[in-house]
Amino acid sequence: MYDTLVLLTVQFPYGKSETFLENEISYLAEAFSKVYIIVHNKAISIREVPVNVVVLDIGEDFEKQYKLTKSLKYLSPATLKAFMVESKRGLRKGNSKNELISYSLRINYKAFLLEAILKKHNLSTNATFYTYWFDEWATILAILKRKRVIQAFISRAHGFDLYEERNDNNYIKFRLLQLQEVSKVFVISHNGEAYLKSKYPKHAHKIHLSYLGVLDHGINPLQTVADKFTLVSCSNLLPVKRVALIAEALKHVKLPIKWIHFGDGPLMETIKASCKLLPSNVEVDLKGRISNADLMGFYKQTHVSLFINISKSEGLPVSIMEAVSFGIPILATNVGGTSEIVTDKTGILIDEDVTPLLIAKEISAFKNSYFSTSDFRQNIKAFWKQHYDASVNYLEFIGKLNGNKK
Repeated sequence: MYDTLVLLTVQFPYGKSETFLENEISYLAEAFSKVYIIVHNKAISIREVPVNVVVLDIGEDFEKQYKLTKSLKYLSPATLKAFMVESKRGLRKGNSKNELISYSLRINYKAFLLEAILKKHNLSTNATFYTYWFDEWATILAILKRKRVIQAFISRAHGFDLYEERNDNNYIKFRLLQLQEVSKVFVISHNGEAYLKSKYPKHAHKIHLSYLGVLDHGINPLQTVADKFTLVSCSNLLPVKRVALIAEALKHVKLPIKWIHFGDGPLMETIKASCKLLPSNVEVDLKGRISNADLMGFYKQTHVSLFINISKSEGLPVSIMEAVSFGIPILATNVGGTSEIVTDKTGILIDEDVTPLLIAKEISAFKNSYFSTSDFRQNIKAFWKQHYDASVNYLEFIGKLNGNKK
């Protein structure tokens, strides 16, 4: 067993986001004698965590307590040099000078707050520091490393925190500083690994593949005579997820079908309006955001004919990982690392620029194809077991963590 892990998240275990960490945390808690989770955004509700896990937050009222004078005082020569380099990069990408200066000072203040938390809880430099996202936390840890507050840190990288084109001006702030100071970056797909290595070949030796994983909750029930063809999607309702395109496609599907969507977001009202225009053969159930435990219970008890994901951009979707763990066939767009999990062994991969009519054609053709058979579902389950089993992937990942010290 290792000593102490400091895990930095956006909100987990508060709220309902970062559900994939619900699987990983139990393995981390078994491997380390003590785990501290430090979150950016505290919420009212909190999920259960193992007994040796302590949850802290950097300050939910950051805007209220932000002190420019403290941020300036906390600046070190090494940090100031990094800020100057970053300002030049940001200006070349079309960012405003004032915005870059403001962001740099605020991130420096957050580093000041994190150092105070570490001192308060006697978290030594010998702890393993692990940020779940290759974003602000990675920058904050890089600042602390330059100030020799910590010795080293590692990070995962997923989608928005990896692919620069998914960000304003195709730009991720402080990417160079993050890569200079991080010990290892564990990317969740081969596609993402290749992308980051090609963008930053100087740091390729730090970049490694580490698939996420999901637990085995059983197999999805086979369809009964009474069951309608059931289409399921699961994502936040954001433009990049293109859930509205599913509604458009269903206008062209003639068979009796039930579409169930799990997830919420700013486009919920738009999706509801689109669903009102669907023909009578299409039944829609927008479930909103539910707990991961409830979602797993749904897959365990309710037949799903086909899972669909037509995002414009992805890392390697955990939502698809969860579906294949139940043997559910997939229809998905060929973006990011999706092709690593949607193959001829698990479903159908379609072009990123697919039309509603083509989506409808694929859904209609699927009903009586080999992809809907019991044998194919067993093959899907076997594929999950080989590649995305949490009990294998997280133990392998933890084995690599101990080598993060320089």
